[in-house]
Amino acid sequence: MPFQAIKERWTDFVLQLAPKTDAEVSYMDEFSMVLKNRRAAGGLDRNMTIRTTNNPNDPFGLRLPEFGGDLMQHRFCSLDGTATGPPLSRAAVLEANFTFAPTWIISGSEQLVDRLADVSEWGINPIRIEGKWLPTALVIFVRNASFALSSGKAANGTLLRSDTLLHGPLSSFRPTLDFANEKGLIRMGLQADLFIKNLDLSGLKLEAIEDNGGADKDTTLHLVGIDRQDRQIEVAQVTLRVAKQDFIALLSAAHRGE
Repeated sequence: MPFQAIKERWTDFVLQLAPKTDAEVSYMDEFSMVLKNRRAAGGLDRNMTIRTTNNPNDPFGLRLPEFGGDLMQHRFCSLDGTATGPPLSRAAVLEANFTFAPTWIISGSEQLVDRLADVSEWGINPIRIEGKWLPTALVIFVRNASFALSSGKAANGTLLRSDTLLHGPLSSFRPTLDFANEKGLIRMGLQADLFIKNLDLSGLKLEAIEDNGGADKDTTLHLVGIDRQDRQIEVAQVTLRVAKQDFIALLSAAHRGE
């Protein structure tokens, strides 16, 4: 995890909940994750599949009474029905998604706005474990997604009230998140930060700014698809598809050693 703010916030309790685990992911989609190997306390597992379930009676689920009832061991809860149970209601998804890493999976454009709305709703009352607030929500993109199909629904922007990490899959594949040349599709609350990792950001809208010489110029570097205060976004392993003039300006700055 390259983001120091998340590291510092999570280290204290993550180490209390589980021993160190190392895993290599060979495949991942909305419903399953295949681990080529996983080393944990007690031994080494090989070619292990973790799959989604929304059935609390599923023998592969875990019952954790200390958390108030049945929880699925990997918490990748969705509105879609599976072979092991009926579809969940939106309220059931939010209720079932209790974990120190509340997780939502986005596998296409048609889910983008709805899933971000769920993250926003969860941020109203983030869960508490052992007296500590754990506000960071994890949104995993396993396929390309665009706001283009949903821009009408997101006209006012989705408000993220808590820290949120937008993450590409745990592999070398880097999905595209397309902002469809729109402004303010994601709005950041005053107490929230946005972290983005392993995604390709495209469809960035040009914005007129005034440079030091007083002349207006267009730039894509302000990421106006995200309405934020200063320094509310951190990125790592991210590709920005910017206007040609922005790239030339960055290249010039790099050659000057700035």
